[in-house]
Amino acid sequence: MLALFVLFGLLATAQQYNPNFSGTWALNVAQTGPEPEIWLQRRPVRFMIHQTDEEVTIDTGDGSLFGVVAPVTEEPLRYRLDGSVVTVLDQSLGELPNFTRKISTKASWQPGSRLLTFTTHFSETPSGINTGNTRVLIFSMVVNGQMKVERTGYRGPRADPNTFFGPLPKFLHNGRLEDDRVYAKDIAFYTKIAQ
Repeated sequence: MLALFVLFGLLATAQQYNPNFSGTWALNVAQTGPEPEIWLQRRPVRFMIHQTDEEVTIDTGDGSLFGVVAPVTEEPLRYRLDGSVVTVLDQSLGELPNFTRKISTKASWQPGSRLLTFTTHFSETPSGINTGNTRVLIFSMVVNGQMKVERTGYRGPRADPNTFFGPLPKFLHNGRLEDDRVYAKDIAFYTKIAQ
């Protein structure tokens, strides 16, 4: 009977385990392969991650989290692990009258000890809120100690996580109906280089 209690305790502990992604991670180019085209995104060449029980902060040292070549926030982005939203001011365009750019972040753990992060760019004007694109990064650990990062995105206020890696929807672009590359996907592998 005692053995059963110990076994159930071990199973419950194993089910609650979430990896700690803290550290500096460099892109493993040889394992990853070429980068696909994803509109408004670039593949980060490194991640600097700090994780606590309450939140994860993510920085790339450049603007690749935002699809640009320079950072747009002064601090690394914070992702609360309880699913709550953190919103920061995007000052990359400076101050514009009646136009405020913001970035909201949220995160959640998914089955398989995968961490989903959502980074949404939006603007506020006197006429309301304009929701832009959301970048989705899915972090997981693989058996050789590498960090796997799946990358995709979507338009609008929300998306079903089950559709992140489905067929690309169509989008009217330059007068032609094309695959919407905002929803394109990428998988990259990273090696830890520092704690």
